[in-house]
Amino acid sequence: KAEYYFTDGIYDSALFYCDKAEAFSKQKNFKKGQAYALIEATDIYIDKDDLEKADATAQVVNKIGVQLKDSLITAITFLQMAQVKMYKNELDAAITTFEKSLQHYLAKRPTKWTALAYNDMGYTWGRKGEIAKQADYLIKSINIYENYFPDKYGELGVAYSNLSTVYYGLNDRTKAIEYAKKSLSY
Repeated sequence: KAEYYFTDGIYDSALFYCDKAEAFSKQKNFKKGQAYALIEATDIYIDKDDLEKADATAQVVNKIGVQLKDSLITAITFLQMAQVKMYKNELDAAITTFEKSLQHYLAKRPTKWTALAYNDMGYTWGRKGEIAKQADYLIKSINIYENYFPDKYGELGVAYSNLSTVYYGLNDRTKAIEYAKKSLSY
């Protein structure tokens, strides 16, 4: 239910269900459930631009991931911490933290979070003016989405749009238009 409300931008209801899931998980001593409820809450805080709360929540989840020795949970929290840094314009710190999330787990196993990490890493490199690195990471993101998660239309559309922007910046209008059309098709 939290994901449903989050997708519709109804943050208060989404956070309400995250809180309920976390409380239920605590009651049942289900740490993994608690972690994923807080991961969802962190995504909501990031989307709301409540970066301080997002960072604090990601730190809590990171500790749970380490305690459980769950590499995926830990890697997701590094991804979320990197996103917070990216949105705070702490670009070098964001890149280092994205790399940590990828090295910790995500680069070895394709997940939706791997694709997101590559997309956001590309965006961050682009903000630093490193267009070739931006394109490389965006292409990695697109490859994961297309090969493993072809039903993630919104994410594919965003990744192709980002790649279109790269080629527009390189004055390659043909490729920019090609990728923009792919973005629109998703």
